[in-house]
Amino acid sequence: MNKDRTQVHKEALQALDENNGIGTLNIETGLGKSKIVIDFLFNKLKTGDTVLILVPVTKLINNWVDEFEKWTCCHYDFSSQCITMVIRNGNIKIYLETVQTAYKWTDKSYTLTVYDEIHTMVTEEYHQAIKIESTFKIGLTATTDVVGRTDKREIYNTYCPI
Repeated sequence: MNKDRTQVHKEALQALDENNGIGTLNIETGLGKSKIVIDFLFNKLKTGDTVLILVPVTKLINNWVDEFEKWTCCHYDFSSQCITMVIRNGNIKIYLETVQTAYKWTDKSYTLTVYDEIHTMVTEEYHQAIKIESTFKIGLTATTDVVGRTDKREIYNTYCPI
């Protein structure tokens, strides 16, 4: 039996809650992984918290902006690639960046880091981005790409379990 979108979202949020906001969501394309993240923000984050969303290609930054504009009250600053999202009693800042830039960072921390298309980041080089200090870490993918790949499975297990 196929689960409907509502059930997938409910189970994903429950799994994140049970795992202290750390894990990779392996969910089919089109079922609303970005909406799950937005719901997580509303449920878990508070005024002043910060979020980093990492993407493998710049085009996905625009997709995230569109999703936040669809589901939240927010403002996007193109020059800083930052979304200010209104939540109860204030705002949170959401920074959008490519993994090609962020994997070199060693001195940044966020309340939540989201790894969009995480399967492209569980590599010897780019997994450094998964080490960015965060209270919560959410990986998103429709394909974990771990079959026969113990190296990738190990990175997931260490930093952002499936």
